[in-house]
Amino acid sequence: MTADNWHISGTVGDYSGFGFFFDSCNRVDATGYKGISFTISGTVMGGSLTFEVDTLTDTIKPAWLSAHGGTPGTTDPGACDPGGTATTTQYSQSVCTEPTKVITVSATPTPVTVLWSDFTTGKPNASPIPADIVGIRWILPVPAGAGTATPTTYPLDITVDNIAFIPQ
Repeated sequence: MTADNWHISGTVGDYSGFGFFFDSCNRVDATGYKGISFTISGTVMGGSLTFEVDTLTDTIKPAWLSAHGGTPGTTDPGACDPGGTATTTQYSQSVCTEPTKVITVSATPTPVTVLWSDFTTGKPNASPIPADIVGIRWILPVPAGAGTATPTTYPLDITVDNIAFIPQ
């Protein structure tokens, strides 16, 4: 991080991303805001990534993760219980999913505004509940063969700047 912006570069060969995680906090209350804005530029496989806002009600409970092979931190927040059997993992369940929005990335710095209502994929809540934010992250495209001994890697070079909540 330099000049108040993130510059992320390297080679991606597995499930990857970057962001803010509010460990040791139960949540961030952003009820006075209508979304998040930032400027993004660079190169990434496919020309896009996924922007995600983790919320208390859409994030898996740490106790459930522990019982199903996950590795939660002792202070991780989360209130969603996916149920299921012992063979269900955090990656094979479909009950608890954080709200996301696909963002295009180009070589030219581009301002991006994402309103809470722009998110549509969360479960059980499609859009973030602004009073219950536990993390904000950018998820990179998954390369072919991720999780194996021979993934297909790709170069990454992204800059994110001017991250801010958008006032009401």
